[in-house]
Amino acid sequence: MESLTSNDNTLEHITVVCPFSTCAVKLSRRQLEEHIFLCHASSRTTTGPMSGSTPTGASHSRLVKSGIADQTQNSIDRLLGTISSLKSELATMMDDQRKEMAAEFDMQKGHMVQKEAALRGQIEALKMDVGQLSQQLSSMQEAEKHRSQELDRITAENQQLLSSLRALQAEQEEKCQHCSCGKGKVTNV
Repeated sequence: MESLTSNDNTLEHITVVCPFSTCAVKLSRRQLEEHIFLCHASSRTTTGPMSGSTPTGASHSRLVKSGIADQTQNSIDRLLGTISSLKSELATMMDDQRKEMAAEFDMQKGHMVQKEAALRGQIEALKMDVGQLSQQLSSMQEAEKHRSQELDRITAENQQLLSSLRALQAEQEEKCQHCSCGKGKVTNV
């Protein structure tokens, strides 16, 4: 493949003489087509096949047509090559971007998985704390209920004792008033 390319390049640089009889310009084969097309455009309109300013007969029209066709084909080939290389570059860039995005997505996904695991752990710890606090609250409410009941019982006993004491005092006062001991007064509680 490289030898074909180097052969094409070598052939393009070979020096040739302009085929027009009145022109003795020497130039490379690559430049010949452009020279004929630009410099001898006015002589294309001459009608004689052997006119002094044109190459011989049919060879001139073939040369001009083949020069234009070759130039057009070369341009098309260069454009197709450029398009192909641009497509290849674009595909490579898109593939690289896709890989970068996939790597970034994987990294973010891993980070989110770690964060989710940490949050789940915190939620479980909070649930355990809430359970313990709920148990402590229940036991404190139960203790408060027992204290309240005990306080009510103690208050009731206190009331009974006070009423019994008052009754005893009243009875003692009544006895002492009838008695001759002279202690008519009893200290109230």
